[in-house]
Amino acid sequence: MKRIIGWEDEFRVTDGSTILTLDELLVKSPREFFAQAKHILLSERKPPPFEESIDLADYDSSRTDCVWTWYGGKIYDEQDSLVEASSPPVPLLAYPIGNLIQAILTGRAQIGELADGMKAVGVSSQLNIMLDSYLLGDDLCDENKYVDLNVPTQGITKGRAHKLGSDLARIMVHTVGPAIAYIFFNSSQRKGAIYRPRGHKRLELAFPFVARHDQIMAGALLSLAAVEYFTKAIKDDLSSFGEHFVEKFKDAAYYQRVLDAFPLKVVNVRLKHNVSFRLGFEVAGGYEEAILKDGSEAEIQTNWGKMSIRQYLKEYMAILKGELIRWGTTEERGVLNDFAYGLRVPEVDSKRQHPHFLLSEYLQDVIKDTPSNFLNRLSIRQETYPISSLVKEPSKMMGHWSDNMLVRRHLSDDQDWHRASFELLVEDYADKKLHSLRLDVDRESLPEYLKMERQSTDAKEFLGGIAPYKRSEREFPLPDFIFVYGTFLSDGVVESLRRGKVLTRIEAHTRGTLYNLEEFPVLIESYYDVSVVHGQLIKVEDIKEFLRASDRYEGADKPLPLFIRVLREVILGDDSKVLAWMYIGNANHPIIRSSLNKANVIPEGRWQSAITA
Repeated sequence: MKRIIGWEDEFRVTDGSTILTLDELLVKSPREFFAQAKHILLSERKPPPFEESIDLADYDSSRTDCVWTWYGGKIYDEQDSLVEASSPPVPLLAYPIGNLIQAILTGRAQIGELADGMKAVGVSSQLNIMLDSYLLGDDLCDENKYVDLNVPTQGITKGRAHKLGSDLARIMVHTVGPAIAYIFFNSSQRKGAIYRPRGHKRLELAFPFVARHDQIMAGALLSLAAVEYFTKAIKDDLSSFGEHFVEKFKDAAYYQRVLDAFPLKVVNVRLKHNVSFRLGFEVAGGYEEAILKDGSEAEIQTNWGKMSIRQYLKEYMAILKGELIRWGTTEERGVLNDFAYGLRVPEVDSKRQHPHFLLSEYLQDVIKDTPSNFLNRLSIRQETYPISSLVKEPSKMMGHWSDNMLVRRHLSDDQDWHRASFELLVEDYADKKLHSLRLDVDRESLPEYLKMERQSTDAKEFLGGIAPYKRSEREFPLPDFIFVYGTFLSDGVVESLRRGKVLTRIEAHTRGTLYNLEEFPVLIESYYDVSVVHGQLIKVEDIKEFLRASDRYEGADKPLPLFIRVLREVILGDDSKVLAWMYIGNANHPIIRSSLNKANVIPEGRWQSAITA
């Protein structure tokens, strides 16, 4: 199986006074936002890397004209809408980093052309590496056989991840993690590299900022060399057990065996129990904070004693020398060497007054030309595969299907599109299960799909009907509880809705920021939020009928909903966790967006204290 490496950048686009929502961006021109860029076209290409097995037999690794750019992500899981630029799948053949960097520059130029006249501000980025997971005819990323349930998580994922990526993540956080952080980190106060074992045999490094391309060159080379080095160490150790390696690898603490044998590591590393981005390994305190504060002068505690972060990087370059030579050119290794010896200044040392990555300034400094001229010189011909841009009503892209609320999807007939991908939640009250689905619908089968969706009368019939379109599926228990924090704290309000007789109330709390909109409060989630919102878990007489009524009451059934109903784990007084429905505010709604300022924050996270003040 051919392996690949890839990169994603995420930006927010602003007109100078406000961040534009996805809904606003999608209606900016007759062919939506993509019409503003000459080098971004609609096509029939398959989705971006890692989504499925990719045949790279005829891939020309010297090409630079193949970059996907599209609107990204889950519309309601971000406070603001994101525009993503993703590199094509770069084969892990000889010296892949240069091709990756060229693809990143091309993608950024596409976004720069797209946002002409507006600001594109860097938000986050991710490095993805497909793992070499085969050993003695077995696949160490087989989630049916090797599953790690101990990955720190947020939300309802329960930490399920493939074992090889999970073990690699733990080992890297304790070893090469500080060196990677030093190269990639900028001066932002929101810090944290997250190592995420993902599907399709990949390990992802996620950063809450966008880095310069020279830092990416050095950091991606170091990360790839480390992944290959540690993977080989795991395989060599498992091979010593012969055919009995399976049980050894299944042990949750197996990674510690490899880590203990490694010569250099950071001591006293703690990991967060609840991480952002839903799933991954993130340092809870220690070296990341030291690097952010002191940059190259930071000292970290290792099993060899205290050493500066740059000395630590040098030691790792010596340890990984063989892999660095294998994967990096002389120039690329020279860039890494420059960071180690202070000849290049990483962002964490620059102490810029403006910590944000402004794309226009970056492109002007790097390509020294307009994005359009840069792309013309590269002869960008390859067409993009936009996903969310296909939808006229993007607010319906992420939604629930149930016999309570049938969500329609309207794909544009006047655009040249081939296939649409979307996510869907199906509530099955008969079996008390929630199905999280990824669906693919191509243009030819769209009428048949819409007919099936309209005619389905229950969840079982619908789940059977979508089988030809199903790409992936996960199941969760359908909860009996609703977490309430505002007007539903009153029995009178709850019981005024259909089948809303309250059977149980339990004190509970969750993470988020509570805003006072005078008539009602709004809970807003953030990846970085450490605030607490207090409320109650309630159980009602008939949750299915009640949710139908409460969705209307909260405006969750509108094309642009005021609130979105989501599943979250909430915390009880004894620190136990319960899965429950809750309504969070849609930060893309103009009523809520205009109220998200510090003056409206309820510091204690209690709605009752705000209305009695």
